Amino acid sequence: MTNEKRSVVTWMIALFITGWVVFYGYFEARNFILGPSLTINSPQNGQTTDDSLVEITGQAKRIARIYLNDRQIFTRADGTFAESLILSVGYNIIEVKALDQVGRQVKKIIEIVLE
Repeated sequence: MTNEKRSVVTWMIALFITGWVVFYGYFEARNFILGPSLTINSPQNGQTTDDSLVEITGQAKRIARIYLNDRQIFTRADGTFAESLILSVGYNIIEVKALDQVGRQVKKIIEIVLE
């Protein structure tokens, strides 16, 4: 092989290794980069109900802890959660907060009216 071909092969190998290192670094750091995620499935924000017992369901991803009205709750292995809550008559505010390992948080507020 000529020196020019060796240079091209060396550069191709170096680019491949560099690309692999960048991809692997992103793969390992993606949870830190993306931060926590929180989705509330029910009840819907602004909902009116006549049942004083409501079940809050949803899914959390990339979290270390999750709280419902400042009370720690727990998720299943797939990240879903379901907690029952008794509402007061009238206007209710429900807060679901999730924190990741470095303290970043995401918060969802659900406003619901019990008639």
